[in-house]
Amino acid sequence: MIYLRVPATSANLGPGFDAFGIALDLYNDFVIREKGGRAFPSGFSLLPARNLAAAAAVYLAEQVKQPLPAIEIGIRARIPRARGLGSSATLTVAGLKAADILLGTRLDDDRLIAMASTLEGHPDNAAPAISGGFVISAKENGKVHVLRSLPPQPLDIIAGVPDFELRTSKSRSALPAKVSLQDAAFNVSRAGLLAAALVTGRYELLKTGMQDKLHQPYRRPLITGLQAVMDAVLDQGALGACLSGSGPTVLVFCRDNPELLQKIIRDTWQKAGITAKTYHLKIASEGACQVSLMEIKDRIE
Repeated sequence: MIYLRVPATSANLGPGFDAFGIALDLYNDFVIREKGGRAFPSGFSLLPARNLAAAAAVYLAEQVKQPLPAIEIGIRARIPRARGLGSSATLTVAGLKAADILLGTRLDDDRLIAMASTLEGHPDNAAPAISGGFVISAKENGKVHVLRSLPPQPLDIIAGVPDFELRTSKSRSALPAKVSLQDAAFNVSRAGLLAAALVTGRYELLKTGMQDKLHQPYRRPLITGLQAVMDAVLDQGALGACLSGSGPTVLVFCRDNPELLQKIIRDTWQKAGITAKTYHLKIASEGACQVSLMEIKDRIE
């Protein structure tokens, strides 16, 4: 059996639409076995025969022109689905990693990111899920350019997850086909500032650097209480706040009072009639990786 761990991810981070992403230390665990093999460890559910992970495994095998043995994939899901935390990307990445291990191809991260980006449609979740850290990615003529870094200073991250789903397709359909030059220039300046702040540890710049005019204003009507939650945490000293991916999760960067900020998120959404769950996280320095059965069991227990 093969045991894999794949981190949650958050894309965009405000202004970095379809380009910025971070890996978070919240994980989906996967077990891959040959069809009809030994039972999965306790806590894992068998994925249906047709799923994103299986499709990704087949895709890699086709790309390297090697036969893939019949496999079954089990998952222990911790990452909320359809909440903007990269749950679907974990499936795609797990399938690619599993096939890479089974076939002994030992593809580097750049090749795996390119494949995952093809399957996902864009690299903003796929890249950090594979490489970990803070990742800036850009597609050019079928190639994906990736720059990964780790913030030099400690940074706490709160994910506020409301109790409703928002499909990426619905959230993306709310976006306009064109934006003004002024809004584009606004986002260019903020994206540059955000990237520099994370790379240098100048976290006092995050509040301005995480501002956005390209996607969040158009998605706001789909997410009850979004602006109220973001305003509330910023008023209480959060370093920055944004929609996580296409939503509805809100991502909050902080260095102080994470417990207070979690309560503020839950209470503010509660006033809008919505129950929310919060996660206190860090940026995951490592992306998808093979783990041992003992590590899997420790995480279950």
